[in-house]
Amino acid sequence: MEVFQKRLKEARRERSYTQQDLGNGIFVSKQEVCLYEKGKRTPPMEVLMRMANFLEVDFLWLIGMELQIPKKENRIVNLSAEDI
Repeated sequence: MEVFQKRLKEARRERSYTQQDLGNGIFVSKQEVCLYEKGKRTPPMEVLMRMANFLEVDFLWLIGMELQIPKKENRIVNLSAEDI
């Protein structure tokens, strides 16, 4: 969960939001945001989704589980409409 704490604080600060600003934007208290950033409380899925939307970041990035595909030269990846 350390990755989440770090990224939450980073995303909030990059946008010059206070903990109060973030709390107001996702409908939780400033104290709740502080607890999330310190790792003393884990936000429920609904709150995580609101955070990602409010901060305009990818949900998977926020929780530290972004998709990483190793890059290889001359590699072509075809995605179907269903994959996207």
